[in-house]
Amino acid sequence: EKLPASIRKMDGTFTCSLRETGERLLEQLVPEDSDATETAGQAETRRETGVYVGRFESALPGLSPTFDPVEPCTVDEVRDAIWRMKTCKAPGLDGITAGILRQAWPVLQNQITFAFNTSLATRTFPSLWKNAALVVIRKSPDKDPTEARSYRPISLLPVLAKAL
Repeated sequence: EKLPASIRKMDGTFTCSLRETGERLLEQLVPEDSDATETAGQAETRRETGVYVGRFESALPGLSPTFDPVEPCTVDEVRDAIWRMKTCKAPGLDGITAGILRQAWPVLQNQITFAFNTSLATRTFPSLWKNAALVVIRKSPDKDPTEARSYRPISLLPVLAKAL
């Protein structure tokens, strides 16, 4: 199903452009992260987890910057992670599906396993795998298509990011 060209704004009028529709959806679906606007439950979660935008390390004073070494993963473990994924799921921005990886596995298995082990050993996550395609879908057919709250965002991450 396609998104409507126009949706209702907070003042009751309708958006006039695709850009304005997108901005209204973002406003509704991805609200600003602010201490000033959070609920009591959100404040409690922040206190319990120590997650504050841009201040994660300072919120966890006892966290050591050194960690125990991570065991490298085997080709079979990486293969199993990829084979557990459904082949019909939408791909991330790279366009690579689990089905494509399965077909290319005999050729790419060592390179993919090396990439995973390098990521684990250096405790880094490849930047390309952090980028998601954001799509918006209507929650259900009975929801009013002109209301931004009738939609929910879905982030389509690369298959390799999910496998790692």
